[in-house]
Amino acid sequence: MTIQKLRPKIHFTPEKGWMNDPNGLVFYQGKYHLFYQHDPHSLVWDTMHWGHAVSHDLIHWEHLPIALYPDDIGVIYSGSCFVDTDNVTGWGSDGKPALLAFYTSHKMDTSRECQCLAYSTDGVSFQKYEGNPIIPGKDHTPARDPQVFRNTILGGYSMVLTREKCVEFYRSSDFISWAKTGEFRLPDYALHGMIECPCMFCTDGKYVLMLSMDVPESEYGKFPEEAVPHARVMQYFTGSFDGSCFFADPSQKEGNDTYSLAGRLF
Repeated sequence: MTIQKLRPKIHFTPEKGWMNDPNGLVFYQGKYHLFYQHDPHSLVWDTMHWGHAVSHDLIHWEHLPIALYPDDIGVIYSGSCFVDTDNVTGWGSDGKPALLAFYTSHKMDTSRECQCLAYSTDGVSFQKYEGNPIIPGKDHTPARDPQVFRNTILGGYSMVLTREKCVEFYRSSDFISWAKTGEFRLPDYALHGMIECPCMFCTDGKYVLMLSMDVPESEYGKFPEEAVPHARVMQYFTGSFDGSCFFADPSQKEGNDTYSLAGRLF
């Protein structure tokens, strides 16, 4: 009972162990699903799994079994989920679409990062695609955190992921075979550093690309006076998407751009 009193009343916490990045936030089969980076055996960041919980109201959460465990390809890094309502994969049945989980596998000894796929038909247990990885990687080459979304411009589906210093875009018609279509590099006026966990969405016809940044101290001079320099920030860009790549609005580059930069930081 004492331990429960120390838990936040609103914010989600796992039953035990380490947690960080939320992954695959999705509404599926009448429930909100929360996946998250999780090490059930340690209180510090170590061997990543995907933890899992569901809710009817986004306040009260039910803990579910771990969704994804490490395997021979690597430990389980961040990613996203997509509900295959059109049954493109053929894994759904009887009006129950498959829930697809896209994630990065990280090989600890070689730092090889690959993009992988798993699926579920009950929202609880996941089966890893036997042909993983769907996008191979190279040793000592960061490539992580895939977000998959419907490509409403060219058709099919797009994936955005990070390569440490840039953002890459891929496209697929079947969720299995992916072809690179473009990359977005940070403009000079932006905060530079290691990029993680990209997220792109469209609102009122405008595309927004959000990036989680690990910023070195050499970039602190770009922070506006009203912002406290910090190594971990969220940075976003508004712009357009042609179905292959994202393009930042030219209007964001104005003078020293300190006001614009302040508006783009979280």
